[in-house]
Amino acid sequence: MSTKESKLGTILLDSKLISGEKLEHALEFSKIAGIPLGKTLRLLNYLSELLVDNALMAQGLIQTGELSFDEGRFVLQTSNLFQISFLQALEIARLDPNDAESLKFGNLLKIFGVSSFKIKLCLKIAQKSGQKLGDVAVKTGLITEEIQKNTVRVQNGVRKLKTPFLMQPKTVKEKRIRLGELLVLAGCIEKSKLDAAIENKSCTSYIGKYLVHKEFISNSILSYALCLQNLLRKELIGSQFASQSLKHFAHIDSEYNIFDFLKACNFIEENDEENLISILDQNASLSKHLLKNLTSDEIASCCDTRMLLTLAFRNTDAMRSLLRELKPQEKEAIDSALFFYNFAKAGKMSLNQALINFIIRRKQIDIKQKQAA
Repeated sequence: MSTKESKLGTILLDSKLISGEKLEHALEFSKIAGIPLGKTLRLLNYLSELLVDNALMAQGLIQTGELSFDEGRFVLQTSNLFQISFLQALEIARLDPNDAESLKFGNLLKIFGVSSFKIKLCLKIAQKSGQKLGDVAVKTGLITEEIQKNTVRVQNGVRKLKTPFLMQPKTVKEKRIRLGELLVLAGCIEKSKLDAAIENKSCTSYIGKYLVHKEFISNSILSYALCLQNLLRKELIGSQFASQSLKHFAHIDSEYNIFDFLKACNFIEENDEENLISILDQNASLSKHLLKNLTSDEIASCCDTRMLLTLAFRNTDAMRSLLRELKPQEKEAIDSALFFYNFAKAGKMSLNQALINFIIRRKQIDIKQKQAA
């Protein structure tokens, strides 16, 4: 694979997801502004956030040799066609046309993010009524007509193949961890309460929803735990990383700041706050730079370095300067973290989504750096 083939612009252009004119303009803007091409494409509204994230993931897997250029391009085009994540499109590309079980409508719905519990409910209704599963799923509001059509298209398209477009990686061992186990590891629920919930005969619903109903955990904790569980199964993160991330997330409230965000995605640790204070104490010019970003009232209330750090949490540029002093080798990751944090704070995505997106992006950056080394 040539270096040119691994470039983001080449991947997007060859996948026919952007015109040459727009790409040229974005590259020029990226060079002048000094920001990554992916971020530039989003800022210029040339590509959606989902498509840019999917393209970056394709680029990472092509660079590491896990996918060929043609394979990465096919999966990226599939993700764009069905407006799904790259990982979901990867599952479609690995479907075996000779495996009738995996091509059943219900199993394909899982790829589009429908839970097994909801699929089973619709299957029971379909069996009693004699209707097709897809029709029942649409009528009950489980899926839209568009998802129904896309699922049928995937089903028919795969059946026409003689072999899977992508073979399952031989060395991948799927790592499974139960939702309850993850919640206990993170300290979100006591094991005794979890065991009682599982043994409760009246607990006929999905265990996560039951725990929320009993107010053992919040909806946001459940959503984030499920996202982390999915990353664990894909082997993108480890169980220790997942439990630590969920533990920090559980302590974040609506007033979370950038420091809370970075702790929740395991980018910084508790003692890093003391390290940042030490940096400010030793770097007078940086402290002076932070003070310039404060209002007169804030300056008046700033009596020590710890207070200055707390006030700096509110300013993106100030935090970027501080974090680069703390982690000089992580400039790209810091920019990505601030980007997703600001998106979440602006209400353009949920905190869950921002954290998961940054975790995946950081994984891609690590892969790229290891290959460069």
